[in-house]
Amino acid sequence: MLVLIRSFGQEGDKILYSDSADKSSREMIDKYLSTTDSAEFKISELLILAKADEQRKDYINVIKKLEIALVLEGYVHKPDSVTFELNNMMGQVLADANPKYSIEFLKKAVQISSTATDIPMRKKFPVTGRIAGLYAQINEPDSALTYYKMAETEARSTNNANIAEASTQNNIGFFYSNIGKNDSALKYFNLSLQTLNGPKYDTVLFCSINDNIAQLFEKKNDYATAIKTYRFNDRFYLSVHRENRYFINKVRLINALDKTGNPEAGVQINAAMNFRDSNFTKIKLPEQLKFYKLAADYYFRNGMTSKAVYFNSNYFTINDSIEKQKSETLNSLTNALINIQRFGFKSEIEKHKLELERTKTALFNNRIIILTIIIAGIVIIYLLIQMMKKRKIANETEKLFAEEQLKRKELEARAMQTEIELKKKDLTNVVLHNTQVYDVNKKMIDRLENILKEEDHFDRAIRSLLIDLKNNISMSDGEITIQNNIDHVNAKFYEKLKLKFPNLTKSEVELCAYISINLSNKDIANLKNIEAASIKMGKNRLRKKLGINPDDDIYEFVRNI
Repeated sequence: MLVLIRSFGQEGDKILYSDSADKSSREMIDKYLSTTDSAEFKISELLILAKADEQRKDYINVIKKLEIALVLEGYVHKPDSVTFELNNMMGQVLADANPKYSIEFLKKAVQISSTATDIPMRKKFPVTGRIAGLYAQINEPDSALTYYKMAETEARSTNNANIAEASTQNNIGFFYSNIGKNDSALKYFNLSLQTLNGPKYDTVLFCSINDNIAQLFEKKNDYATAIKTYRFNDRFYLSVHRENRYFINKVRLINALDKTGNPEAGVQINAAMNFRDSNFTKIKLPEQLKFYKLAADYYFRNGMTSKAVYFNSNYFTINDSIEKQKSETLNSLTNALINIQRFGFKSEIEKHKLELERTKTALFNNRIIILTIIIAGIVIIYLLIQMMKKRKIANETEKLFAEEQLKRKELEARAMQTEIELKKKDLTNVVLHNTQVYDVNKKMIDRLENILKEEDHFDRAIRSLLIDLKNNISMSDGEITIQNNIDHVNAKFYEKLKLKFPNLTKSEVELCAYISINLSNKDIANLKNIEAASIKMGKNRLRKKLGINPDDDIYEFVRNI
């Protein structure tokens, strides 16, 4: 694991590594820390030199230069395209040796790109996609898919948005294919083709997407469709002079033909061999390795031993070469990481002094930490005690409040019960009063009819009738007083009713009041001196206005208003 030692002081930055460094490394760090050029300029120069070392596969010097550039990054006032390129390159160089460590540098590059204004989206979105690929490589599919989706969104903001977005969608499809979600993979491959809108924008990408679809059809044992796609790509790659891609596609075509038992597989092997001989330098060794393995297996199965031995021998020769190259590359990277940790720019005496200072600092820090823990513990205990006291007071307050609320609700319930009883009593009096008025009026009518028949005592009968009428007026005044009492008691009910149902008529409001105290149709009819059937019809109209279903209890509904 590469361990960076950062210090942002002028002197501290000269302690770049933890042990003594070789002379060239010391001279290099002294050079870049002593010049008056800007940190950005120095980093740019180191990146150019590191890329040249990378071409020569000199990974030790690549990482040395990048490490010095990372120290210089501490002098950059504001992250920009230079620091973006630095972290991006560091992430790429370390991808094979340590994918997780590589991801950290690439994430930092993405973070820089989100704040720096001089980094175009066409440079940012491939880094996001690279992070997604590394997460897929270390078997973290959720993180991989998150970054693939981010890359897809970023691709839409590039200059060639359709190509960038189609490329990212193709990568997502390939990711789904690798984890066995073939339906999702096919969905994204088709979406990628739709986004690209034909081969005219990017022939290689177009064929690559089709190639991935063909491999998906192979997984579903639909070799006919796969072979058709491989033949299509075969012509396309050759027409645009993409020799390595053509050879990859040719190997896949041979494999599909061989699995279906098609005798054309042998013809295509010869064609591929001839193409390989005439384009040897343009075809990468891993692709040649796959071809030799495929050809050797084919000839062994078909009893052509001499050809099988020839291709098998070539396979092992190339495989050894590739493994040796991989081993050398990984060894170089590993050695580079180890050496970077060992290198330093102080003498052994200075190193011991530094170690002593570190020990003293560590002891002091430990004392501070212990004291801090003790103080923190005391503070926490004090706060817990205070919190418990506050909680106790709060509980007691809540208990008292709950008791007060309960008492208030009991008083309200009693007052409501008393109010209902008064309503019933007053309404009963009104009903009785109306009955008396009715009887009195009936008697008046009978007496008037008798007066008309009498002639001798006409004046006396008229005077007696006037006295009775005055008494009847007094009875009506009593009725008005009782009705006013009812209206006063129902004042709050009327307010709620009018607020919820403003379209009710005066008679409908009155009917609701009678219903609220549980009067029957007969009682309401006697009270209003009308037929009970009219009350029933009035209730039906009232149900519609209140929105009550025929099966619902109108008395319960009105009481709950």
